[in-house]
Amino acid sequence: MDKEKLKKQIESAYSMITGVYVKGADAKRMAMAMQNLENAFAELDKPDEPPAKEGKTKPEKKSEVADG
Repeated sequence: MDKEKLKKQIESAYSMITGVYVKGADAKRMAMAMQNLENAFAELDKPDEPPAKEGKTKPEKKSEVADG
């Protein structure tokens, strides 16, 4: 799924949650759910980072000293 579709789904879920009346301990849970949606949306807005280069080490030098 592309980022724009994900953003629309997050926005839709956020809109549905904001229309629900809750109180007590449930209000805190709902606020946490909304915060998670906001965080996910913010992550989607970040530019894509190039993949990290793995195994970027110097090749081992062979010893020129012979055993024996």
